[in-house]
Amino acid sequence: MSDMSFAALLLAGGHSVRMGNDKANLIWQGQALWQVQLDKLRLLQPAHLLVACREEQMLHEVSLPDVEWLFDPPNMECGPMGPILQALEKWKLPLLVLAVDMPHMTSLFLDGLVQEAPTEAGLFFSLGHGAEPLAGLYTPQMVPLLKKAWQAGQYSLRRVLGEAQALGQAIILPVSEMDAHLFTNTNTPQDWRRVNT
Repeated sequence: MSDMSFAALLLAGGHSVRMGNDKANLIWQGQALWQVQLDKLRLLQPAHLLVACREEQMLHEVSLPDVEWLFDPPNMECGPMGPILQALEKWKLPLLVLAVDMPHMTSLFLDGLVQEAPTEAGLFFSLGHGAEPLAGLYTPQMVPLLKKAWQAGQYSLRRVLGEAQALGQAIILPVSEMDAHLFTNTNTPQDWRRVNT
């Protein structure tokens, strides 16, 4: 779809504490949510299709020859910054990131995000409470900022995006009213019931 070479990363490794069940394995339209989200990224034909998860989730036991797996470090609570930084450093390509718990997100919107991204700058959307870091495009130029935050034990991606925007390394656009629902995430059983109605 996109002429730009990029990698795509599905973030599926959260502990789902508030949900009470592993969000990656919730059933959405008859299929495990992580596989639904992965299919959305696959449609974009990235140069590398990546899934970040905890090894004990056993997602990698599903035979998917086109997927490369990134396992969260055991006993380390660093959130999604770790796999994002790892992917950027290893593949040195723009990195489209999608959280597993945004079931309304579409391949069409993600493809538009990749197509509209300026050269050498990340692209993200703001939903009023700051940039959404878990559905956007990171670039290798952002690695020094991410690494600095990582080494300082500051794992807030939203903070890094603010710094990247100030340096011209990221563009943060307001999301349109029509597209805001695509970013709805599901953290609790109540959230899950809401998106299923």
